[in-house]
Amino acid sequence: MGVKKGHLHSWVENQLMRNAYIMWGLTEAGYGDKLSKEIDANYKKILQSEDAYMMALMANTLSIMEDKRAEDLIEALIKMQNADGSWTGKSASITFSKGECLKIETTALVALAIMDWEAEEDLALRKAIDFMAKSKNEYGFGSTQSTVLAMKALVEYADYSQNMGEDGKIILYKGDREIAVFDYTKDMNQPIVFENLQAHFLMKKRKRST
Repeated sequence: MGVKKGHLHSWVENQLMRNAYIMWGLTEAGYGDKLSKEIDANYKKILQSEDAYMMALMANTLSIMEDKRAEDLIEALIKMQNADGSWTGKSASITFSKGECLKIETTALVALAIMDWEAEEDLALRKAIDFMAKSKNEYGFGSTQSTVLAMKALVEYADYSQNMGEDGKIILYKGDREIAVFDYTKDMNQPIVFENLQAHFLMKKRKRST
């Protein structure tokens, strides 16, 4: 019994995504120096996939490794940014996220790659951060994975923005409503802290159906 072409293509893409995710995880854990063959074997395939989610995973892996190919991926991703500041994968994430959750996960991963590589893409980065901040609702940023990645990117941006060489402000939104503003200067050397945000981020208990 043969394998249908569509099913084979889907299996190859899923395997490529798993590879990208595993390489990122292992590199973050400090094992990147043992993955040079795997990175070389998957890099071109991921670049050619034009899947922003997989490309962002690989960009983070290469950035951690201080591999200049990260810059090529980031440049390609910048051209793929949506008008609302987001990026999205072609089908689903490693945790099967789709729709808005996939968009948030992908955008967070691209933002993390830009910051880690210290790419001169301030406008694209700010648009991405603004998109994620506005994506927060009373239940978080969607799925657990999208919430974790969005918070990771937003927290890292709070530190990163202090080193961007200019004054500015960080605005937090809940949905479309502004809930906090922090003005910073390029000469600041203390952590950026938002106070009294608990009430805005408490999870509402859902009523059980009877």
